[in-house]
Amino acid sequence: MLLPSETAAQTTVDTLAAFKVVAPRALSAKRVSSMMLNEFGDGMGLRGLRDATLIGNETIALIDWGQPQVQLFAYTGEGKGEIGRKGRAIGELSAPHQVVSCGNGNVTVLDIENRAVVEFSRDGLLHFSLPLVAPPQTIACWPTGDAVAVFVRADSLGALRANVWPLDTLDVPPVPLLSTDAGETLLLGARLQIGASTRGVWYGTGNTPEINFQPWPRGELRVDSVGVAGRPVLQVQRTSAIEVLLAEAPATPVMQQQLRMELQRAPMRKTLPAYRAVRVDAVTGDAWVVTSPAGRTRLEVTVLSASGNARGQIQLPGGWELLSVRNGEALVLAEDDNGRGTRLTVYRLEGFAAGR
Repeated sequence: MLLPSETAAQTTVDTLAAFKVVAPRALSAKRVSSMMLNEFGDGMGLRGLRDATLIGNETIALIDWGQPQVQLFAYTGEGKGEIGRKGRAIGELSAPHQVVSCGNGNVTVLDIENRAVVEFSRDGLLHFSLPLVAPPQTIACWPTGDAVAVFVRADSLGALRANVWPLDTLDVPPVPLLSTDAGETLLLGARLQIGASTRGVWYGTGNTPEINFQPWPRGELRVDSVGVAGRPVLQVQRTSAIEVLLAEAPATPVMQQQLRMELQRAPMRKTLPAYRAVRVDAVTGDAWVVTSPAGRTRLEVTVLSASGNARGQIQLPGGWELLSVRNGEALVLAEDDNGRGTRLTVYRLEGFAAGR
């Protein structure tokens, strides 16, 4: 791994010895908010959820398939404003794909159709709009508090490799902040997962149970072990994963069926990854690592601390995807208790001293 330049913002961390965290303990979480998608915005509802993130003060920033902007909602579902507007001009949004809120307090959006990364303050003021010839596969947070771009490309041997670069240097890319194996990109397969707080960077593919933690700005690499690798893929898991993907897609019934057929023909891993998502709490510095297979309606999560002294496991019922973590709260895309549709649920961790 290549560390960021020493001239970047410095954050004091302890130098950590390389070791594997052990002795997990059971954690519990309280459901503090749960809303059906059609209950948001005074009954106007959402057409479908593309992405969402917690931004503090009991506020959720989300992208609805039917609206080319970022919408803000309270945990009660009450609308709290909008960020961005539809268009092709600088700072406008056409098909927002991903939204993150990093430690700098801003809201950063990846717009696939406009081929741009756009960043706003939380009150909607435009900070920058960065046009890209080839947009990144994803954006992530870095310990500086800024969003960074993650590009996955095949190397000279055909292996997929992920390179992470600062957004303000993409025209003339310097040495990457991080360059690593990107893993597989098949349905239910492992791929690079990355997240960071001011304490350090977590990253790994899930191909093995190992996940790396690199302290910021420098320190000895630590390797933690999570999940169970090598579990065989069952047809029911494949079917469930496809249905989850379909539920998130903005499509007519005919389009849904076409998409279902395409997914059913997609290549398939023979074994499940050890973990499939990493969400890092920018406030506490903890990493929430999802170890349950895609398609499960119960999220199994391992919580790792940056110090390596705390580890716990938690199960969140009804969960499909862990979207965001902030200050001990987790935003989860979940199935309704009665099977009526999709919910956005916020859980708050209990009985756990995060980050210690």
